[in-house]
Amino acid sequence: MKKLAILSTAFALFAGPAIAQQFYIVQDRGTKDCRIVEQKPTESTSITILGDGAVFSTRTEAQTRMKEICTDSTTGTTTIKERK
Repeated sequence: MKKLAILSTAFALFAGPAIAQQFYIVQDRGTKDCRIVEQKPTESTSITILGDGAVFSTRTEAQTRMKEICTDSTTGTTTIKERK
């Protein structure tokens, strides 16, 4: 029983953060700047989740998709803000 408790704790410590990591592409409604965040924005924020609410498991996946969906259709430019 003690061995099971130790194994469960070890799994939670090492696998938990890797499983829980999620990335969202968001756009500020006022400035139209896009960025990647690790926590899902709440309804009360002035941010819109882009990409049909898609959740990405790696930052690289989110960055690739962000370049596709955060492009201004009139100028062809992308306004991307990296995390600070």
